[in-house]
Amino acid sequence: MRLTDEQIRELEDRLSEIQIERNELQRQLMEQWTQEIYKYAEEAVKEDAEKLRAQAQESMARVREETQRQQEAVQARNKAIMEQAMQDSAARQDKRRQLMNQLQEVSSERQKLEDEINESIGDVAAKLAVIHKLQLVLMRSSQFGISNGFDELSNEDNSIKIFDGAATVDLTGELIKELQRK
Repeated sequence: MRLTDEQIRELEDRLSEIQIERNELQRQLMEQWTQEIYKYAEEAVKEDAEKLRAQAQESMARVREETQRQQEAVQARNKAIMEQAMQDSAARQDKRRQLMNQLQEVSSERQKLEDEINESIGDVAAKLAVIHKLQLVLMRSSQFGISNGFDELSNEDNSIKIFDGAATVDLTGELIKELQRK
């Protein structure tokens, strides 16, 4: 059996139509399959994206909480350090005031003792001036931290000098003996 040319053409046309149909069906199937893959991928990505978004939000919340906790800890530590520094400063100021008060008390006591010593020396010097019939007694008291302006009249050993007119009498030794008797 042999086919005629026309039958061959019809078969070829039919084959061509079937091939076109097949290609169209393959293209549709491919498109449908691609859409399903994209849809599945989108759903999977969407799920994963939602999970990742939730994890990111949780992580950010934890980071914020930890940052807040650390800031509060730093603030509390800084506050404690500042309070301690203020207490230390106040304690140092109190101690300084106490020391200054003690220094003033010691200085006052020292001044009283110097005044008493000078008065005692003056009394003894006056007694010696009467005994020796002297008219003027000069003494240097700068050895106790006080100067009366007669420093240039005394000798270098800071002794007491008694002047009688042109004659000078050194009564330091006698004065010391008198003071030691008291």
